[in-house]
Amino acid sequence: MAFCRFSNGYLSYGFTSLDNSFITKYMPFAKDEYVKAYIYGLFLCSNNVSSSLENFSEETDLPIDTVKEAFEYWQEQGLVAIASTSPFEIAYLPIKDEPIKLYKKEKFADFNTSLQSLYPEREVPSGEYLKYYEFADDTKMQLDAILMIVKYCINLKGTNVRYPYVLTVAKDWAASGIKTVDDVENRIKEYETNSEDTRLIAKAIGKKSEVEPEDKELYIKWTKSWGFDIESILYAATFSKNKGGFPKLDKTLDNFYRLSLFTSGEMKEYKKNRDKLYELAKDVTSRLGLYYESLDYIIETYVSKWLNMGFDESALLEIADISMKSNIRSYEGMNNRVLSFFKNGRLTKKAVDDYVATLIETDKTIKSLIEILGSSRLVNNADRDYFNTWTNVWGFSVEAIRYVAGTVSKHSQSFAYLNNTLGRLKEKNCFSIGDVMKADIACDSPNAKKKSIDIQERSFTKEELSGLFTDIDDLDITEV
Repeated sequence: MAFCRFSNGYLSYGFTSLDNSFITKYMPFAKDEYVKAYIYGLFLCSNNVSSSLENFSEETDLPIDTVKEAFEYWQEQGLVAIASTSPFEIAYLPIKDEPIKLYKKEKFADFNTSLQSLYPEREVPSGEYLKYYEFADDTKMQLDAILMIVKYCINLKGTNVRYPYVLTVAKDWAASGIKTVDDVENRIKEYETNSEDTRLIAKAIGKKSEVEPEDKELYIKWTKSWGFDIESILYAATFSKNKGGFPKLDKTLDNFYRLSLFTSGEMKEYKKNRDKLYELAKDVTSRLGLYYESLDYIIETYVSKWLNMGFDESALLEIADISMKSNIRSYEGMNNRVLSFFKNGRLTKKAVDDYVATLIETDKTIKSLIEILGSSRLVNNADRDYFNTWTNVWGFSVEAIRYVAGTVSKHSQSFAYLNNTLGRLKEKNCFSIGDVMKADIACDSPNAKKKSIDIQERSFTKEELSGLFTDIDDLDITEV
């Protein structure tokens, strides 16, 4: 606990200092939620109150995504820095005072008169005029063009429309190269031409309020920059109905643009495949005994990858069942099984079933060898590795291995003797049951009395061995 801290009562009756520059230069242009987040964050910083993103969201009654958006906005304005995204941490920066620009009244006299005439029911304050002067100076947009945008917004929203809204529209238009009266006229005509299309789109996505200028700007981007027609846009809207309006539809179309899907037919095929992927992921998840709120990560990380490897859907469902019965109840565990089947070229349900049946029969054979050696234990992975080496690598027949197992079963370490004996038989090229029965196994057994044999010892130089075993991982070592 801190040595000194403010009590809750002190915090309730204390003060938080808010820079006047924030109120005059930043607050008028920011969303209410963003201002709320900035001030509450400033309160926490000023009073050294610890908090988390979740607590901040609950205390301000703002969704977590909105809190993040707010501080991302203030970071763009240079007022804060996002120090960390996980956990989410903010550092407040000092508000830099910029020199106040001075404007000659004579230069803007006609503009002031025209702007005031657009608001007959209220007097335009000097601070509002100043914002328009600064905008014109920064963007080099003609003053008459700005007045046309003000009039357009009033026709759309009424005389109660706030100047931050007008300047937001003007900034969007200026960013797309609109600077003159002719540019503004053309853009408004374009809006009017597209009004029926944007109305249909708004209806398709469930938007009940008026279509905003920013929505119309998105429509122009979709059609002119990205190349979508109204039919494809309306179909894409079915992915975004009642889910975030035009901005959500923009994200959907952005995804289709990156996938090079421009027609409604291509989108339908994508949706069909996407639905199939979802159903497959849902089925696999259920068979593994799992549950996920969203399957997007599962589809992207596992299911799509498995299908791209060439697996049939039925094969993946079969592997899921096999995993569950083998007490493997995670996607990571099932992925290991999938990779194993892929390595062995088993990509269909029949191939998977045949391979599993072969493994079961192999385990039965190994189990019979263990019993011959006088044990009743279960088969383990080391046994399987040994058996694979004896049969597939060394080339012994199962009958030969059974015969040798019977001859060494009397030893206490019978498995070691079986390995040793098969190794010595391999040196003699005795692999079949006939060759093994002819060989004098007993005389060659490890505990038999050794004959005096002249063995020429060899030593190897570093140069001879260099490059022969470049890495210990190159050796296929069987774990016991």
